[in-house]
Amino acid sequence: MDKSEENAKNNHKSVIHHLKSLFFDPETLSEEAKRNITPNNATPNKANLMKKVLINSRQLFDIFKFTLIYKKKASSGLQFYGMRKYTAEDDASKIDWKASVRMSAGHEKVDELYLKVYEEEMDLSTFILLDTSSTMLFGTKECLKSDMAAVVAATLGYAAAMSKTRIGAALYSDKINAMHIPNRGEVQFHRMLESICEPKNYWGSSHLGKAINIAQESLTGRTMFIIISDFIDIKDDWYTPLKQCSEKFDSMIGVMIRDPLDYHIPEGLGRMRVALPYTNNRTEVDFDKIRDKYNKKAIEEEEKIKKNFNNIGAGFIKLDTTTDDFVRPFLEYFSLWASGH
Repeated sequence: MDKSEENAKNNHKSVIHHLKSLFFDPETLSEEAKRNITPNNATPNKANLMKKVLINSRQLFDIFKFTLIYKKKASSGLQFYGMRKYTAEDDASKIDWKASVRMSAGHEKVDELYLKVYEEEMDLSTFILLDTSSTMLFGTKECLKSDMAAVVAATLGYAAAMSKTRIGAALYSDKINAMHIPNRGEVQFHRMLESICEPKNYWGSSHLGKAINIAQESLTGRTMFIIISDFIDIKDDWYTPLKQCSEKFDSMIGVMIRDPLDYHIPEGLGRMRVALPYTNNRTEVDFDKIRDKYNKKAIEEEEKIKKNFNNIGAGFIKLDTTTDDFVRPFLEYFSLWASGH
């Protein structure tokens, strides 16, 4: 076997073993296919994204409010947590004027207004860890996985912001591409939206474990931690930090977003030239020959990832780029979680 044949064989095995998303070679595609599945169109359009957010966020807004109300009622006692600055969204009747004067250090005017915060009033922050690595820049249907992930992340963010809870996010690949520490308000949401729509935040390999560690250092335990990813070709240990986070945070959810070709090769696809993500290596693959092994491996990979989340008591939701109603699985999860199941 010569070197070229050996390289082709190794590439062939890599496709099956690692289950990497594949970029079809642009030279072999029609113009319509190029528009659909090449990374040039990976960055979401802000105006179009907001239209989808507004359509989908109403029901989630209601469930966010319900969840927070339930959690507050379910807490026991009234333990003092600390002081925080008054914001325009707060009830002015809860201002602690004596503390505000005291914290002004004897100034003639009160510099800042403060509220006393009790443990049961500490609502959950929502933090979204969004995968923007190369494997997300793939799709064989109406949208790329990155498009679907953007809609899901932005909709969750908007629902949280509009229900007056703190919302934060980090976009990651082989590094943290953007970080937003949880904060309240629509301005915070639009900062996140700008990052989601920024082209420079996309591309690279997936280092999920490192991203989880960096993100969780900036968060308190009162957090709903949501990971949105295809969970493909992760370059580091991510289960250990995931487990650590599950012990720290109130809730964790893994949202797997995949293209149908990530988990199922249809019959009759034949031979195609493909390129592995974030490399220049191209090879020809006979999809009919690897179809059965590939499909079996895909199911095994998905089940393993789901089991990782289930083992630590975290939620798990699978979506793909053909999902019409992605809100319903979240409504079901939030309802069960809020009721303590």
